[in-house]
Amino acid sequence: PVMAVPPSLVDSCSDLLVLACCVPFAGFHYLDIKRETWYLSSSHDVGTRKRMTFLLEVLCWTTPLLLWDGIRLCCFVVSLSLGFVRFAWYYFVAASRTSVEYGRKCRQTLDVYLPRDLLAQSNMPGMERQEKSPVLIFFTGGAWMIGYKMWGALLARVLTPMGILVVIPDLRNYPWATVPSMVQDVSTSIQWTVDNIHIYGGDPDNIVLSGQSAGGHLCLMALLRKAIAMQAAEGCTEPSEETISTSEYHPVQNEDTGITPAWDLSKMKGFVSISAPYDLETMKASFARHGLGSSLIDRIFGHRKDEFDPYLVISEHVADTQLFSSQLPPIMILHGTKDRTAPFDSAVRFAEKMEDVTRQAVKVKLYEGWSHTDPILEGPMDADQRFHKDMFDAIVEWTDTSDGLVWKEEDPIVLERLCPRILISIGRFWMPF
Repeated sequence: PVMAVPPSLVDSCSDLLVLACCVPFAGFHYLDIKRETWYLSSSHDVGTRKRMTFLLEVLCWTTPLLLWDGIRLCCFVVSLSLGFVRFAWYYFVAASRTSVEYGRKCRQTLDVYLPRDLLAQSNMPGMERQEKSPVLIFFTGGAWMIGYKMWGALLARVLTPMGILVVIPDLRNYPWATVPSMVQDVSTSIQWTVDNIHIYGGDPDNIVLSGQSAGGHLCLMALLRKAIAMQAAEGCTEPSEETISTSEYHPVQNEDTGITPAWDLSKMKGFVSISAPYDLETMKASFARHGLGSSLIDRIFGHRKDEFDPYLVISEHVADTQLFSSQLPPIMILHGTKDRTAPFDSAVRFAEKMEDVTRQAVKVKLYEGWSHTDPILEGPMDADQRFHKDMFDAIVEWTDTSDGLVWKEEDPIVLERLCPRILISIGRFWMPF
């Protein structure tokens, strides 16, 4: 039996330190600015004018807009402070959470949340769990810059009492890493889960993947690139070396972690994407509203944006649609109709494109009136568990060990509002995303 040990004070302080480092928006581009300044002072090459333009863009446009978003985000947190106090209490104290390293680089850690019934059995001498729990791996959002594993705690808070083991990996953010390396982190964390989750009572043969916002984009790209690399291995197309190495199908050791992820794409039971960006080209206006100009987006994506644009990938790099569709797990897309950061029409268009390419239905569900963050924050704080219920239903539908899973409608965690509704409404007004 697995004994759940609450995180130590040291772990909690470490998490708080990392969380505090995520907040200052204005500091995200310091490393890029420092590097560009060095280039300007040491060379006079053809790219000098371009670098100067980028510096001016960051200093005069990006930084003020990010600071304003930071102010609005602080107001959002203050408005929902009663809810966030209980949120933090659950994460640092009450949750049966174990933090584990899945790689050698900074921030390559993940949280494992144990189901309530597994905890009960593990505390009873002589009792052994007859059936392993289905596993959900959830990747949090954060515009590729402020993502943190804590953002998924409310999801774990609701699903673990229903018998689901939840794994929430942390990923490196920009400027410490670019999107290709973030996708690498996704792949490595999935491999760790496949190899080790049985130790915690999870079933490695019943894993569902999910991600919100940037986390949904990164997880989707990990799936698509692995499928394309597997397609290349079957001789359908000739991929580039970058495609193979990033997708991690090719058995080459990852230089960042020293680990070779080789998880089987066909064994993933399903993928749920929430509020994710699917067509980067059509999101330029949305990025610009938050100060993310084209040059900065190019840097975030390691100057390989087109390779990590889901819409372009399935439009241009799928050679054998039948083989491609057979490798991908079932996909469900969830999106709010008032999402101003990643508009829902982009999700609908991507789902239609996926259906054209794979010849398989992609389920799309729209939440009327919900914003970009409502599914993971404002909704659960208002005891609106629609997103959590849809996630639960998908896991029950897709996994093989879910016969005993029951949605406990009367569970206090499901019914409990974490914050007064008037404060949630004020918080929605301030939310920048």
